[in-house]
Amino acid sequence: MKKKIIISIVGIVVIVLIAIPFIIKDKNPDVQLITYVAREGEFELTVTASGNIQPVIKVDVGTQVSGIVKRIYADFNSQVKKGDLLAELDKSTLTERARQSRSSLNNAKSDSLFARQNYNRIKTLYDKNAATAASLEDATNRLTSAVNSVANSKADLQQALINLSYADIYSPISGRVLNRAVDEGQTVAASFNTPTLFTIANDLTKMQVEAKVDEADIGRIKIGQYADFTVDTYPGEKFGGTVSQIRLEPVVAS
Repeated sequence: MKKKIIISIVGIVVIVLIAIPFIIKDKNPDVQLITYVAREGEFELTVTASGNIQPVIKVDVGTQVSGIVKRIYADFNSQVKKGDLLAELDKSTLTERARQSRSSLNNAKSDSLFARQNYNRIKTLYDKNAATAASLEDATNRLTSAVNSVANSKADLQQALINLSYADIYSPISGRVLNRAVDEGQTVAASFNTPTLFTIANDLTKMQVEAKVDEADIGRIKIGQYADFTVDTYPGEKFGGTVSQIRLEPVVAS
């Protein structure tokens, strides 16, 4: 009796084990695998940033002397050449300073001539034991002072003439006037900072975009990478260029 029971149990187990693969096979149909050969290729990562379009070469033209704007010869959008006269300051004050400097120089030259003649006279007397060493030393000091005064007066006159020349504002480059910041009759003060009178772009066909890139994306930007941009003036149109510079100074934006 015990032997039959064992055989029946074993038979049931065998049947179950044999049936399992068929049950699993029915529930999980064959899966078809599609494979490809790995190869090199390009993929695109997009970094979005906004910025301003600026001319590649743009120059702010200022003045190195203070004065009243007497005449303006260039306006917005004017095409100018290098060396063209853009504006003129009133020269009356600068001319008077130059005149005073020239007069001071002439006086210094006269004093120097007198001091030299006096020195020569005292030196001759000293050589003949007819003048004291103290008088010769005094004449020498007077001559030295007069010579220095002439040198200083020459420097003052030269600076006055330079300042007078600064009253004429010339264009340092050829290009187009983007901005005019002064009007005739306006007073400009050149103290610590040179006031800007004009902004001139060299070539408006060569432009650059100065964009602020988020710190999370800046690590993916490399010099030489291609970049395209759009402008509101031409909706739907893209312009292309390459990254030419990555500036190291961070900009904190609130």
